[in-house]
Amino acid sequence: MILSKNERVKTTKKAGEYTVEYDSRNHLEVIFQKHGSVWPHVWKHCLVNVLITLWSHYYLHDKLNDWGFKMTGKGHSLMAVVVSFLVVTRVNLALAQYKEARTNLSNMLTATRDLVAATAIHTKDDQTLPAKEWRNQIAYYSCLLLRLAMAASDYNSEQIAPWNVPELHGDIKEELLRHNQIMRYSKWAHAKRTERDEVYRVPVTMCHHLRIALTDSKKCLQNDYSGLSMSRFNGILDQFNHAYCAQKRIYVTPPPFPMVQMSRTVTFIWVYFLPFALVMDESSVLAHCVIVFVVTFAFIGLEAVAIEVDDPFGHDGKSFLVASIRILPINGIARFAI
Repeated sequence: MILSKNERVKTTKKAGEYTVEYDSRNHLEVIFQKHGSVWPHVWKHCLVNVLITLWSHYYLHDKLNDWGFKMTGKGHSLMAVVVSFLVVTRVNLALAQYKEARTNLSNMLTATRDLVAATAIHTKDDQTLPAKEWRNQIAYYSCLLLRLAMAASDYNSEQIAPWNVPELHGDIKEELLRHNQIMRYSKWAHAKRTERDEVYRVPVTMCHHLRIALTDSKKCLQNDYSGLSMSRFNGILDQFNHAYCAQKRIYVTPPPFPMVQMSRTVTFIWVYFLPFALVMDESSVLAHCVIVFVVTFAFIGLEAVAIEVDDPFGHDGKSFLVASIRILPINGIARFAI
């Protein structure tokens, strides 16, 4: 395994960062920047492969000559095309997931802010206390929906269930727990659900309660908004729910395991057999070591990148820092919800 879970969370972001920042115009800074790099995880493989190269040059080469055994690198060269195809395919699958997750995150953030702004604008003429309390409730539920969706997206990294986040409290927490099998509240489910199933259900249930809160406006507003406004609010919630379900789909249906297994197995075998393919090469041992080091870094590094971007949420250096990103729409919501 290239990157363990503990190794991932050791990498922290700088203050004010939402993901790894860099200056693409500065070549040296990009090449030598350690923050967010896969270098700390790949150099061990490079070093081991260089040691194998030295062993094969100073020991195995002489043994093969004594035995009259000749080894060429033709087979290894033929496999290079297959390995390159598998690595490129693996990275493309991971990057496609990363781009989709980025789009889903952006849509959830935008929908949260739009919903609070829309409800405030459509009911701005009603400044009674019940109307203000209703707008505050909608703002709280909207922010809570975003918080629960981020907790569900971050569950694989943090292992913190949405019903345990500190922002969730009061009657709405009791309502959410009432539909939760893990907390032994719900008894009428069609099948027994796991904790992971319940984690992904919580934001959907919260979205349902937010829709109910929107329909409760008749009890709080002097002049209820029109049906077109209600359609607009539900449309925004539909956008949020669509983005969240698309994000959940990434975790429920990851890239096909046989493809990932095949790519990683063949890549590791090809990389670690490279020193043996160079045994009969007439180049110097220094040239062999340099070639092995660079090739190992290239192929193992690309596999490490694919592993990192497979799960773009979390607190490792290459992920989105959801704790900071989710504050972006919340910072401007307070002034709407009055």
